[in-house]
Amino acid sequence: MNEPGPPRMLARLMERLLDSHVRYAALGDFEERFRAVARSRGRRRACTFFFIQLVLLVPAFLQNLIYWSVEMLKNYLKTALRNFKRHKVYTVINVLGLAVGLAFFILIGLYVRSELGYDRFHEKKDRIFRVEQILAHESGTEATAGCPTPLSGVLPAEIPEVESVTRVLNFGTSTFTMPDGRKFSGNKTFVVDPEFLGIFSFGLVKGDGKSALAEPYSVVITETQSRKMFANEDPVGQLVRLDRRDVKITGVIKDVPTGSHLQFDALLSVATVSADNGPETFTRWGDNWVPLYTLLRSGNAFAAANEKIRFLLKKYQGEDSRNELYLRPLGKIHLYANVSYELGATGSIKNITIFGAVSILVLVLACINFMNLATARGMDRAREVALRKTVGAPRSSLVKQFFGESTITVVFAMLLALAAVWILLPKFNPIVNRQLTLNLFQDAGFAAILAGLMVVVSLASGLYPAVVLSSFSPIGILRGLKSPGAGSTSFRKALVVFQFAISIALIIGAIIILQQTRFLLNKDLGYSSDQVLYLRSGGQVSSIQSLRQELMRLPNILEVGFSDYLPHSSTNWCYVSWEGAGPEEYMKMNVNYVDENFLRTYGMTIVEGRDFSEDMRSGSDNVVILNETAARKIGWTEPVGRRLRYNIDYRSRSVGGATVVGVVKDFHFLSLHHTVGPIMLRLLPRDGGGAIASVKVAPRNLAGTIASIKKAFQSFFPDGTFSYQFLDEDFQQMYLEERKAGRVVTSLALMAVLIACLGLFGLSSYMTKSRVREIGVRKVMGASSANISWLLSWQFVRLVVLANFLAWPAAYLTVEGWLRNFPYRIRPQGLVFVISASLAVLIAVATVGFQAFRAARVNPAISLRNE
Repeated sequence: MNEPGPPRMLARLMERLLDSHVRYAALGDFEERFRAVARSRGRRRACTFFFIQLVLLVPAFLQNLIYWSVEMLKNYLKTALRNFKRHKVYTVINVLGLAVGLAFFILIGLYVRSELGYDRFHEKKDRIFRVEQILAHESGTEATAGCPTPLSGVLPAEIPEVESVTRVLNFGTSTFTMPDGRKFSGNKTFVVDPEFLGIFSFGLVKGDGKSALAEPYSVVITETQSRKMFANEDPVGQLVRLDRRDVKITGVIKDVPTGSHLQFDALLSVATVSADNGPETFTRWGDNWVPLYTLLRSGNAFAAANEKIRFLLKKYQGEDSRNELYLRPLGKIHLYANVSYELGATGSIKNITIFGAVSILVLVLACINFMNLATARGMDRAREVALRKTVGAPRSSLVKQFFGESTITVVFAMLLALAAVWILLPKFNPIVNRQLTLNLFQDAGFAAILAGLMVVVSLASGLYPAVVLSSFSPIGILRGLKSPGAGSTSFRKALVVFQFAISIALIIGAIIILQQTRFLLNKDLGYSSDQVLYLRSGGQVSSIQSLRQELMRLPNILEVGFSDYLPHSSTNWCYVSWEGAGPEEYMKMNVNYVDENFLRTYGMTIVEGRDFSEDMRSGSDNVVILNETAARKIGWTEPVGRRLRYNIDYRSRSVGGATVVGVVKDFHFLSLHHTVGPIMLRLLPRDGGGAIASVKVAPRNLAGTIASIKKAFQSFFPDGTFSYQFLDEDFQQMYLEERKAGRVVTSLALMAVLIACLGLFGLSSYMTKSRVREIGVRKVMGASSANISWLLSWQFVRLVVLANFLAWPAAYLTVEGWLRNFPYRIRPQGLVFVISASLAVLIAVATVGFQAFRAARVNPAISLRNE
């Protein structure tokens, strides 16, 4: 009679816990004891007894497992280190290739993480949105963060989902003057509503958040600004002078985090602007220069609020208004916004995507190197694998060993990569225009990401070689009947082609990006910006005119012109009708007020009519100069002497008319991300000086010239802040993202080529080693060293040639898609592709040729004797 044994699951567990040497005997004893207990005391007691014995085995099992695991790990580590020491070149290539890939991946990862983390620190970030506007006009549409000035007052009533609104105006840089006469200049200042401190989480440390910005001439400063001005004193309640007005410090906030698109040193109350400029400042629906931020009652209310706000302007601007409003989430401002009246430096989601994709590709290339070299080295490890299998080592043990070696390689590479990142960060930060840091002890999240990255790289680079090497047949290898790794030759060739295809595509992309950036920086803009610096004038008109006269007396000043906007950033528009237009026919036209010296300062060309002159201010009629695009869109063939009618603009608060006195050659009054639209230049009135002075200087003795300009400026504007900038520097900032993309992609392309060359060098050395006998035989049969060198090189060169044909279409489609973002762009030239292909082939020949030539020079008698 067969008595039932212990439960099957418990029996299996006990079998796993018992030592393999006594497993079956001990398990039989436990089963006999189980049956005895079952007969005498019942099956339940027997199961309890068996379970207790199972639990008692666990400590010994764990102790045994840990001991042998440590021993095996020590053995794997010892074996790995011996292999590393025996094959130093192979080890250096693998570690260096992985380190380069990991280092650049970490650098790009730090940058991407920083960009994606903008504005995430605000407690109500999911409920904060910026109101943006699409302005429709004759030449197209314009996206802007500037909204009609009265909009903030009607939003909460019109949109129930809106809880509160704040205006945020860029006040520029300002100067604080202390009662004792000390000055603190260069302070970036925003003008905001009292609700600002409740919507954003900048952290008020002193003062009352509800009332700090409620009254005119109230200002809140940051902690750093407070320490500069007052050291350790309490600044709240102190009276200071802000530019030309006395203000009271009513609060102190924490320093603005670097991950905020709003960067400022001081906040001035909106009531101050109204007190300075009159109550009608924020009452005109035609003025679009006020950025608005809203706090919704719920993040889920976004869709409903966005739909209601879209056509709101029809109610206040008239049913014929084509302007639309929309909400942009706070978290999508930094990377996705491309609007005028932007308050801070923005990034580019396209760049983030490009950098992330390219850095991943570079890391993949490094992993491919490891896989290729590890499988190619199979001939050196074949006997080791065969002997281990012969003495009983299971395949799983070999997989663990080889995978462990790859993991150790990755650990060494990661340590080297972190050291490289620490060294390269100071040079990388200026390239991406950020202040990135790496501190794994304080940033546990990024440390965890790097740990996960090590696991992924170990799996990606080590798993396939481990499986391939552990699959060798010991019989075939020990008898010499099988060439280890021969079956994976096609796969290795495919990986080499993939490596060089990516490298070539990156070279092409980098060249195209650099060419496009150079094109943007060097394109004829319709005016000359060479040796032109500008400064904010301000002050009384008489002082501005006196400043120009004083500057023109200086020996190295060639010309001085005044305007409200610079020639490359004119952002104000007004509606214009014209002589002969229908009742409903009008055009939205850019407008800039300039003096009679502006066009001459910038070397602009009058193609018809004449330039402004001082005597034009004496006449009763207003005069304007149009650009060629404006005249063409109106349909005038002879515009000089024709009449225009215009709506109110930022200076003229009444509808008026003007006579066209000239046509200026088209110039780019916005960046080259926009096509040239119609613009109207109006002559500055006698009682209104321009806000910006443009000074064209001679190239000699710039330092002395600037010092003279500063002295003249301070003599007429003693309370003003002298701050100048060359116009060329503005252009560099306007195309910062393109320049950044060019530098980063070029660096990554070079690293990709370096990694591919390292892999090709290592692979060619092992392939050459495997053909020593063939080379010896060929030399004996009369082959020259040159013939053998070409034979060995050609097998790799043809792979690179094939890689070119795969890389060209992919690169062309990618760069063509990127170039479509620019209205003014280059066309990819075939020469770029030919140069990239030639460069790749030359690099491959140089890399492989060295190994091939060295092998071909070996005496065949020596090689054949050794074989």
